Amino acid sequence: MGNLASRVVGALFLCGLAACASSSRAGDEVDAATGDDAAVPDASVIDAMPDAKLNGFGEPCTDTNQCESNLCIAAATGGVCSQLCGSCPTGWGCFGVLGAIDPGQVAFVCVPVSNQLCSPCNADSECTLLGMDKCITQDTGRKYCARDCATVSCPTGYSCENEVIGGVTFKECMPTTGACDCMNAMQMGMTDPCTLTTLLGTQCAGTSTCGGTAGWGACAAPSTMDTPDAAYTDNNCDGIDGDYMKGIFVAGGGTNNATCGLTHTTPCQTISFGIVRGVQASRPNVYVQAGTYNEVIVLLNGVSVWGGYDFAWQRGPYSNNANKVTVTGGQDTTTGGDGEYLTVRAHDLIVPATIADLILQGPTAQGVGGASGLDGRSSYVVHSKAASVTLSRVQITAGAGANGGTGSAGQDAVLVDAQGFMNGGNGGNGDEFTTACNSSSQGGPGSAGTNTCGSSPSSRAMNGGLGGNGGTMDTDCGFFSSNFDARPGGNGMNAGFVSGSNGLRGLGGSGTDVCGPTTSGNSGLVANGGAGGASSGGYLSGPSSQYWYARAGGAGGTGQNGG
Repeated sequence: MGNLASRVVGALFLCGLAACASSSRAGDEVDAATGDDAAVPDASVIDAMPDAKLNGFGEPCTDTNQCESNLCIAAATGGVCSQLCGSCPTGWGCFGVLGAIDPGQVAFVCVPVSNQLCSPCNADSECTLLGMDKCITQDTGRKYCARDCATVSCPTGYSCENEVIGGVTFKECMPTTGACDCMNAMQMGMTDPCTLTTLLGTQCAGTSTCGGTAGWGACAAPSTMDTPDAAYTDNNCDGIDGDYMKGIFVAGGGTNNATCGLTHTTPCQTISFGIVRGVQASRPNVYVQAGTYNEVIVLLNGVSVWGGYDFAWQRGPYSNNANKVTVTGGQDTTTGGDGEYLTVRAHDLIVPATIADLILQGPTAQGVGGASGLDGRSSYVVHSKAASVTLSRVQITAGAGANGGTGSAGQDAVLVDAQGFMNGGNGGNGDEFTTACNSSSQGGPGSAGTNTCGSSPSSRAMNGGLGGNGGTMDTDCGFFSSNFDARPGGNGMNAGFVSGSNGLRGLGGSGTDVCGPTTSGNSGLVANGGAGGASSGGYLSGPSSQYWYARAGGAGGTGQNGG
């Protein structure tokens, strides 16, 4: 009986049939009441009563005295006559039954084996064999038949458990693994979908794997690792795209302090401070919430920056406004900075870093500066020196560099005052002779004033204009239209360069009986050279010769002489 005893599960609740408590066997002594009026049955009558027919093994019963074996056990909605274990027939098993013979004692008897145990079901009626067999919903959400174990022990692989159904507690045989669909080696390795609750309180689809006799394993995420990527998927079911415990959180509404960034509810305010916190807390990632950050990002060894997180810390591309992270940059005056204009500084990084899902805008460089007072600072979006930086899904907008310095003024002209040799020559004499009429002969033009500028680089025309021709003696010699007044002289020519009134021609003489020019030609322009324009070329200079500056403008040209 040692092996049989091992199959008894705990102390089972005694639940005898209704007739058990008052039953008696045929032939038992009957105590009769005594008294004057007591009726004492005639013994001969009792002996003459025929014995009642007792039911055999497997036949229905409601009381033990109805069975040949004096063993009536609960089965289905009633009972069935059984026998002590020895050789139980097919369909029967040897189980410990509480109160089968003596109240409070377990006896091993043959019990019908339920082939419905752990069968799929929808209602109790599909499971009933031993009275209170129930259709129970298991942790997987699926329903299977259990078996009443209030008086009958459970088979191997099952234990008698309290199951509360509708506020009533029932004792039912349940798989020791807790699940009918995962309780043996044949089922090992099967998977079942499950749901995980993340650190942000959201739901995430996971998978549970059957361990055979160990039952279903814990609900597991699709992966134990999660590096932010272009799929924007929470692979490890911690609530974000990325590893929650390996990141520092940054949001525009956060606060920079000694403990910020460890959770999504306590973010740091700036990206660069978040990077410093990443080094301090040994967290290699900085997760940046949507917004505009006016700062210079200073990368440090082994810390990467990931954008694209909305206000619920769910990640997406910057093409969505809810996920857009923009960094505008500025003058790098932070520790280790050179005062240059940039958005990301990546200097001397031994461990590679990544920047992903951000919009980086180059700043507009202001003023002049740089080593040795060099002019025309440049604008950099990412300035990398001795570093390995990966840019993924990053939009870059270039900024404007500062103008180069203004060139120095040009030198004065070699000669700034009009000289005698610059004056135009006299015009030729007009004809003067006795004639009836002459309207064709006239004096030649005066020579132009000249100027030289050998020491000046100017290419401007510098000579004065020719003088006008002299007038003829008579205006018109026609027979019917003769006019013997002298014709006016011709106007002079403009100088080679005219600026305003400078260099304009003189007017010719008035003719008739008036001699000489009406007006003289104007003096030529005397001016300094203009300032040189800023150069568009650049050259390396500054700290360690790692920055570019625009060249200053060249010197202005030498001024032009008067015409």
